[in-house]
Amino acid sequence: AITQSLGQHPHLKDFWLEKFCLEGHSKNVMCVAWSPDGTKLASASTDKTVKIWNALTGELISTLEGHSDVVRSVVWSPDGTKLASASYDKTVKIWNALTGELILTLKGHSGSVY
Repeated sequence: AITQSLGQHPHLKDFWLEKFCLEGHSKNVMCVAWSPDGTKLASASTDKTVKIWNALTGELISTLEGHSDVVRSVVWSPDGTKLASASYDKTVKIWNALTGELILTLKGHSGSVY
């Protein structure tokens, strides 16, 4: 479907070309989320970490560690200053996206959080 659309919109072709590959997680990536301003990516992994990447250069900015099981999903706050990560460890963690500091751990789920 993408290649068909590119035929109709040749000016988008360069946008979809691979610019770089983000390598750093030691296991599978479960989720990737763009920051609200489009300059960063956050990735959640089965290696129990969240990584923040510079979306323009591919450079790893920081690794957020603290979950004790697979991190299933990650989402940015609307202002891009915080991240929420959900894990099979039954918690949601709130992170300062600028410093990587853990702000809060939300507990109380009876099962994995997706």
